[in-house]
Amino acid sequence: MIASPLARAWDEHKALDFILDHHPRVQAQREAVSAEKSLNRLPVLEAMISERSSAAAALDAAERAEAQVRETAREQTAAAQRAVETAATAPERDAAVKALSRTTQTTGSARANAAAALEQARIEARYEEYDQQRREALTELGQLRRRLAEKATRRYDQETQTGEIRQTALGDLEKLRELEADRAAAATRLSFLKVKSGWLQKQVAQGHPEDALWENAQRQNAETATLNRIDLLIEAQRQHTAQRAGDHWQTLYRYLAGVSP
Repeated sequence: MIASPLARAWDEHKALDFILDHHPRVQAQREAVSAEKSLNRLPVLEAMISERSSAAAALDAAERAEAQVRETAREQTAAAQRAVETAATAPERDAAVKALSRTTQTTGSARANAAAALEQARIEARYEEYDQQRREALTELGQLRRRLAEKATRRYDQETQTGEIRQTALGDLEKLRELEADRAAAATRLSFLKVKSGWLQKQVAQGHPEDALWENAQRQNAETATLNRIDLLIEAQRQHTAQRAGDHWQTLYRYLAGVSP
């Protein structure tokens, strides 16, 4: 059997790639995935919450340290004050007063340093904003994690749908290829019958019976009808297959028909 040029005019892989590139459902899935690029904020939020937690821990430590310094200063000052009050002689009292003065200066400096460290920790933690921002960040983080789960589901659905579309498109292309092969076979048979008809006409002219010529004519008419029917089926199958390319169906239709753009 001689293959028809029509049956070799297009390539299944090119047609399938075109369908998968332009099928409306596949395009919708791609747009949905593209719209989810905001999920890139997820690691940013997690880092921010981690930094906030570290700042909060530092602030808590600074508060405890400042409280400890204040308590130590109070105890040392109280002890120095009692020493002044319980001094028995003037020299002892003078020494105790000097010790109280030194204690007051030392504890005052320690308290000032602790207070400064506490203030710095509050600034770094932005204490006034911390609770509200952390709650907001945690809320957003939870929403993004839910969307991540949904995204994974959509990706699975996309792969499933793409596989289904691929299989359906391959079935359509295979049907079209079969019809084109049937047409090539019918065209070959018709061509043979036409050649045979010319030979039979010569035989009749030489006095042979006309029965074989009439039988050949009937077969020729039947093959012509078959060829016309297959052409209609091919046209319908091309239209059906091309529609899978969505708005670009005309481009695919011309390709399948072997028509130059």
